[in-house]
Amino acid sequence: MRQQRLGRSHGGEVGIYTRRNPDRVRAADIAFISTSRLAQPVKGYLTVAPDLVVEIMSPDDRWQDLREKLAEYFAIGVTWVWVVEPSARKVLVFHSPTMIEEFNEDDTLTGEGVLAGFAVKVADLFSV
Repeated sequence: MRQQRLGRSHGGEVGIYTRRNPDRVRAADIAFISTSRLAQPVKGYLTVAPDLVVEIMSPDDRWQDLREKLAEYFAIGVTWVWVVEPSARKVLVFHSPTMIEEFNEDDTLTGEGVLAGFAVKVADLFSV
């Protein structure tokens, strides 16, 4: 991705505005923003919807809370959300709050749209 300058990835609790006045900020584990969406360098919380948000489920995360985040992400224009479930060793790809694909360890997760050409074996995501 870096060689092709498709956009920028941000990691480590990326703050994304999902509502303004009153403000609401959600923290994503990873966000990717394509060059076409990124008009200027990001300072502070993201004010533009990422193309892709990656959420990594921890044992304390609740699905109800995640469903609320998903709805907010899609409402602001996020294209995909990948939910990584380490305990189940799978990745759920959300194209909308209700359109979901499941990828298990034997599968290859592939990008689409601006991320076309990206591919990673799901098992590799969980290797130490």
